[in-house]
Amino acid sequence: AKNQEAIATETRVEAEKQLGLAKKALDAMAHFRNLPETVQECVELIAELHPQRIVFTDRALVTAKDAEFNDVKSDIGDVWSLLWSIATDLHDLSFNQSLERRQLEQEFKAKSGFDISFTESDTTRSNPKLMAQRQFYYKGRELSMEPHAKLDRSDRKRFLRVHFAVDKESGHIVVNHCGNHLENAATRKRS
Repeated sequence: AKNQEAIATETRVEAEKQLGLAKKALDAMAHFRNLPETVQECVELIAELHPQRIVFTDRALVTAKDAEFNDVKSDIGDVWSLLWSIATDLHDLSFNQSLERRQLEQEFKAKSGFDISFTESDTTRSNPKLMAQRQFYYKGRELSMEPHAKLDRSDRKRFLRVHFAVDKESGHIVVNHCGNHLENAATRKRS
């Protein structure tokens, strides 16, 4: 009788776990009645769908809200695809494989179609003020958001940059900027 009770308890616990997972999936699907229409909505939904993989800081939410990519609704599908690829493809490549930086960049491009870079240009890297803009704190630790994914509309002179850190300690991709191009050595020369 005790053995049957233990089996029944184990079965109940597993069923409750599966029910909870199914409920989360149904709740997430309810969001797709209306697709995201802004960069911020994409960020919020990706964060909700992939909380075990990706985190967006408060700063990332602000930069997403202010992104020039919000101006053209036809671009939002590409923003969604890029963020989905960061949460899935980049996370898998960063945490489940041991690839060198160049390999990881190439694999991400092959899987997602988007460019990614783990470093800034040498001229930007040699400028302490510009590099300081690429540092942030997460859970009491200083991280670098030098790595970034790129979405460009050069015909409209608009650029979306998603600056992030691959945080091995938490197991997350931590996004601290999801908006307009950050100041770099090239933009400094133009101004």
